[in-house]
Amino acid sequence: MWGEVNFLVTYAYFVILRGTRSTPCTEDPKGSCIDLLGGLKADCSGKGLIVLPKFSQKVTQIDASHNNITNCPNLTYLQSLTYLDLSYNDLTNFKNNSFDNLTMLRMLNISNNKFRLNDETFPPLVFEPLTNLKVLSMKVKDPSDQNNEIYPKSLSLLTELRQLSINGLPNGRFGRKFSQLRKLFYLDISGNNGGHCQVETIDKDYFTNLKHLRTLDMTHCGIKSLQENAFSGLSDLKELDLSYNKEFTFRNLKNLTFDLQFTSINILKIKQIHCIFGMGTKVTWDDVWYIQNTSLTELYLDSNKIELLEANVTWIFRRLKVLSIADNRLTQGIYVFQFSAMRNLIWLNVSQAFSSHDLIGGNFITDLKCKDDLSSSVNHHTITKRSVGFVQSSLKRRKENSQFPLVLPLPPNLEIMYLVHSSLGYDVPKVIFLENSLQSLSLQGNQLSNLTGPIIGLTKLKILNLSKNNCKYISDYFFDFLNTIETLHLAKNKLSNSLARDIDGRTFRNLTNLKHLDLSNNEVVLLSKNVFQSLSNISNLDLSFNSIDNLVIKFSHMKGLKVLNLTNNRLSSLSETTRRTFDEITNVRNYPITLDLRNNPLLCNCDTKASIKWMFQQQKKNINFISFETLNCSTEDERIFSFKDRKILIELDIRCGPYSELAAGIGVLITVVLVLLISRIAYRYRWKIRYFYYATKSKFHGYKSLKNHSMYKYDAFISHADEDRDFVIKKMLPKLETDRNLKLCLHFRDFVPGYDIAENISTAINQSRYTVFVLSPEFVKSYWCMFELRMAQMESFYERAGEEMLFVVLYKVLPHPEIPLHLRELVYKKSYIEYPKDDPEKQDFWSNIHFTLKRSGEIVASI
Repeated sequence: MWGEVNFLVTYAYFVILRGTRSTPCTEDPKGSCIDLLGGLKADCSGKGLIVLPKFSQKVTQIDASHNNITNCPNLTYLQSLTYLDLSYNDLTNFKNNSFDNLTMLRMLNISNNKFRLNDETFPPLVFEPLTNLKVLSMKVKDPSDQNNEIYPKSLSLLTELRQLSINGLPNGRFGRKFSQLRKLFYLDISGNNGGHCQVETIDKDYFTNLKHLRTLDMTHCGIKSLQENAFSGLSDLKELDLSYNKEFTFRNLKNLTFDLQFTSINILKIKQIHCIFGMGTKVTWDDVWYIQNTSLTELYLDSNKIELLEANVTWIFRRLKVLSIADNRLTQGIYVFQFSAMRNLIWLNVSQAFSSHDLIGGNFITDLKCKDDLSSSVNHHTITKRSVGFVQSSLKRRKENSQFPLVLPLPPNLEIMYLVHSSLGYDVPKVIFLENSLQSLSLQGNQLSNLTGPIIGLTKLKILNLSKNNCKYISDYFFDFLNTIETLHLAKNKLSNSLARDIDGRTFRNLTNLKHLDLSNNEVVLLSKNVFQSLSNISNLDLSFNSIDNLVIKFSHMKGLKVLNLTNNRLSSLSETTRRTFDEITNVRNYPITLDLRNNPLLCNCDTKASIKWMFQQQKKNINFISFETLNCSTEDERIFSFKDRKILIELDIRCGPYSELAAGIGVLITVVLVLLISRIAYRYRWKIRYFYYATKSKFHGYKSLKNHSMYKYDAFISHADEDRDFVIKKMLPKLETDRNLKLCLHFRDFVPGYDIAENISTAINQSRYTVFVLSPEFVKSYWCMFELRMAQMESFYERAGEEMLFVVLYKVLPHPEIPLHLRELVYKKSYIEYPKDDPEKQDFWSNIHFTLKRSGEIVASI
């Protein structure tokens, strides 16, 4: 049946949309037509029309929906018309001749107009010409008074009708004449698709004349009760949908399942037949007992706030192939271990346990008034030891020893299982699954933060989804017994550290059949080189939305790699090793690798030139870059270059060409030569430089060069080693300053505190008529004494035009080899006076010094 209905829907969709070119086919320019196979399709939808224009007789389909048409148009001249859509207009009534001559019409849509459902709106012969009509939609969204509406008797003339969509009327009945609709297989009286349904009670006469129905949709109908034998006469019924009738509740399940014994039911949908908010519910034996006597293979119990299933009730569902109990409040009960009783089950969905529902935008207020309490008593059946004995044993042993594995049974033929967003917050231990055929297991959206394992017994598993689990750890042996997996989803976890530590590639070592691996959104910064070394059959590797800045993984063994997703990472380029690996893979096969590098901070400089050039060369050749023209790279001066054109290659050739290296080398060489030359000059003239520096610095403190001898502040600056200080203080100072009235400058007495020593020295020399050097072995070894000598020589040459201002006192005997070269010139070419050992000669010694320091001429020969 479904194949026939789907054929009609597909046919309509295909015929309406398939066209080759626009063709004029109406007298009104607002209308346009499209050539179809065997006719024209006129599209006049949404044009604001009040009446339809005249159409060409070649027109076979008309879409006049979403206009303002008030009277049913006269289309009797279009004898080949097969499709007519007048939905969303202002039609209020029809006449007996409204559809005259439209014997070829197969689909008619008059839903969402302003008519009322009764025999006046649809007179007795209105549908008589439609002898080939297969699909009729006539739902009205907001009827004015549904209590006074009935199903028009004229519908009974549509003997070829397969599918009918109409409002669900509280007092409507499909009377005896409707028994003529022997080909009506699909009936939709739901409140969906722009319709309205209010059938509080389904009595035994409601559908009694529609015995050939195969599919019945009564969702959103406000159903509260179901009388006995309401559906028992529908022997051909295969699919029944009573979902979203919040006050229907499990109270009516007994009558419902009793009636279904006498049908051909395959699919039963009773989603949300309880209000979302309120006390939890329980599925009991009494509720579903008669299901075992039906041919039911698919059952949907979603969103019924189910908390418990009575013990062994799963045995009643043993013939089911598909079971969905998503969005409930299932707690841990022994029934969890009894699903294995459903030996025919192939598909199971227990997702969204304890889901949060919207209090504001949802139905919280209306649900407070909802009468869905379960006051009926049930007979509880005893759990047999045989059914759960092995489970109890497993749980007991695991409680005694945490290392003992958890043993779980599954329906033996189950292939697909969903446990998505089910509030599972466990560290996954060692788990052993008993006999099963599971091929796909979805566990995403839970809190399985530590995957320890191993998982044993899933020998046919091909798809495993562990995404969005906040997982931070996967043990080396978790996947050891899951070598049949072909698709593994680990996206949106936090596996960065776990993967970075796997330097030997142990995590995935047994997944030799893996083809698709998703590690996106895992905060990965670094992957070890060998982490994927065992994945030789991988074809799709997703590492997007991480923080990888250097791709160092080994993947040369991935000969079948088709897609590598690296979008939204931190890659600045592809290394030479990576590029060479891509080349090795693609050169031995005849199809490219799809590589996604979007939203990476690619750099374009001399270091990455080879990578950029390789990307341009390989694009659409061996590497298919996703959205290559949208890629861009930035230079060191923050210029952005798009991959839309090849300007970046020209720019890099200019910046990084062969002559640029030569120019850079010459530049470096010139720089080195200049540095050496300047260093040599600076070293040679270091004392001049230092002198001018400190002389200039002194001028900023108010000191000036003094040419006039009478303007000097001191007669002499005494330069001596610290070891000769006693001689200066006890001998020189009394004899020259006290007895002979000379003014001497001594560093320990006259230097200005807070100034640099070098600056004080320069200033003292500048403000003294003479500089007297007390020469001794200690003098020669003193850094500051040598500094004072050099500064005095510079002062004499540059500031006093060679005037003699240096005076040497040979205080202690100094061997010739110990005298520095620059001091020998002063000693041997200039003047010096030796301190006498005999007392009688000392008087003359001091007098000569006094005489020399007081006069402004040159010093006479040595004494």
